[in-house]
Amino acid sequence: MAKVYLETTDMSWSVYNNDSEIIGTSNAGESVIIREDVTGVTVSSTIERVDMFSDISAYMFKQGFGSNLEIQDLDGNTIMTLASVDDKELSFNGSVVGITYDDNKISIDGVEIGSTAEILDTHTPQLNVADEIVIVAVSETMPDAGYIA
Repeated sequence: MAKVYLETTDMSWSVYNNDSEIIGTSNAGESVIIREDVTGVTVSSTIERVDMFSDISAYMFKQGFGSNLEIQDLDGNTIMTLASVDDKELSFNGSVVGITYDDNKISIDGVEIGSTAEILDTHTPQLNVADEIVIVAVSETMPDAGYIA
């Protein structure tokens, strides 16, 4: 596995090689770009953002050991493991989602990630059964022009 240590002047790093480990610095704002067809990348906890090549629907997600997030392609190949995900960002073809780690659970845009790899749709509204639905009827009937309230 090739190890890449970012310099303090590196704010972004593109990964073109399989089986790479990317280790950031203590600088805020570092990001890694995972290129198409790259697999087996490990990204350290010091990286704040990872940009993926495709839309979010092209990936499956699972919570690995502790606060590690594993991202797989739809064939189950591990593309990337992100260590210590709390308050990190992922970008999928320009669409940014936030990652949090709370109570030993990883969430992406509020959707909890399980221990089995699954496709994630963070943009489908989730309706809680306890939510109240209110339907309001709107009349398009206008009063006569001479009507004074």
